[in-house]
Amino acid sequence: NDTSRQRKWNSARCMERSAEAYRESYIPDTKGEKLAERRKNLAQLLQHENLVYQSEMRNLRFNPALIGDMSERVAYLRETKRAPRKKVAEEKMKQHLRLNAPELRQLKLENAEK
Repeated sequence: NDTSRQRKWNSARCMERSAEAYRESYIPDTKGEKLAERRKNLAQLLQHENLVYQSEMRNLRFNPALIGDMSERVAYLRETKRAPRKKVAEEKMKQHLRLNAPELRQLKLENAEK
């Protein structure tokens, strides 16, 4: 009877189940540890980035030269955006006037009759 028990405990299947049970109990712990370590690293990275960002914001806020340069750039960008739109609007207005102005229609009719 003892030898059959001993054979069961020493069998490959029993050893495999034992190793599998150990792995299952060990792996979740390592996953949790790795997750905690990853979270810790990400929190440190985020904290560092926040410090850098705050430093940059402080430097920008108190630098009047940069603010002046930025406002000039904004004005330039607005004007470059506005110029083509203004040109298109003027062309459309001219076309509208050509098609819908009664005086121009009258002139066209007079020129066509001559």
